[in-house]
Amino acid sequence: VTTIFLQPILDGRDRPPTEGAQSISKLETAITQIPGAHIATISGRYYAMDRDNNWDRTDKTWSAILKGEAKYYLDPNDSISEAIERFYAEGTTDEHLEPIIINLGEQCETCDDHEHYPWKTGTIQENDSVVFTNFRADRARQLSQRFMQLVKSHNVCFVTMADYGKDIDSIVAYEPQTITDTIASTVAGAGLKQAHIAETEKYAHATYYLNGGRETPHDNEEHVLIPSRKDVKTHDEAPEMMAEAITDAAIERLTKNDFLFINYANADMVGHTAKREAVITAIETVDREVKRLTDAVLAHHGALLIIADHGNAERIVDRETGESHTAHTTNPVPCILVSETLRPSLKLNRSLQDVAPTVLEILGLTKPASMTGTSLLGS
Repeated sequence: VTTIFLQPILDGRDRPPTEGAQSISKLETAITQIPGAHIATISGRYYAMDRDNNWDRTDKTWSAILKGEAKYYLDPNDSISEAIERFYAEGTTDEHLEPIIINLGEQCETCDDHEHYPWKTGTIQENDSVVFTNFRADRARQLSQRFMQLVKSHNVCFVTMADYGKDIDSIVAYEPQTITDTIASTVAGAGLKQAHIAETEKYAHATYYLNGGRETPHDNEEHVLIPSRKDVKTHDEAPEMMAEAITDAAIERLTKNDFLFINYANADMVGHTAKREAVITAIETVDREVKRLTDAVLAHHGALLIIADHGNAERIVDRETGESHTAHTTNPVPCILVSETLRPSLKLNRSLQDVAPTVLEILGLTKPASMTGTSLLGS
């Protein structure tokens, strides 16, 4: 390998919003020791890692990587990290950084399609190899679908760190573990009916991830995916999101199913913006919708288990730096069981692995031996 083009994607949401410049500074120093290594583009995850079919965002990154076309360009002698710092000063953080192209310092004689910037850039060429190192599937899929177009048209070798799904026919560096016993498979195996309900921002969490990496629903398993709003750029602009429609869909299916999995995305997605008033509205919305759902569940003599997989909305300011806190937290989360007939004490200081065994016990089903967690229900 004589030439390596790096295409970093900045986070700014699951990490501090202005951490990217420091990371890129380290990368700039490191590649000086690697002959032929260049940073070709920089992009924020808002554009590069959309997962809700906002292809206009994905294609901005794609145009930078494939065509060398973007709104912003840097010369090779410019400090990339300092350029990112200038974006910070203008109010743009890592997540929302539009793609930036760094030219290679050589005139491009075949750049007729972008005469306004006639410099060579680190675009993908025929017979190149592309390695996508994101470990999680859902946010890598759209950009990966674009890369797959080049496998045939440009004879590109496309390698992904993990299995990104059945539609991405890549070489997978680390094959996934096979998980056969999940809450959904156990419910289906007992001949019971179930529905998984979420808005499309969280489609993978309610389907693929919940089912252990399985794409296809089990027998008597319905996936209800409600389109997330497309008329807002970030969810603080409409912090109610689709919570009301999710509750409506759940109530409609209460009498038709034995188990419902319901995801309200507000606290997480709006929490990532760290906008105080929007976060308050998001939490108030979820409170209101959970009240509606609770009333309906109790009216049908069911049980409701309310749980979160991590914190986020409870912290909007980083106590050490004073910056906006946009990432998840590791704070303990509440677990609430609502039932007319069940009155157990819930065991404290447990983990997410105990949620599925708890649900299965409430349903009267035997926990599979492969599940290492134990029920939260006490005496």
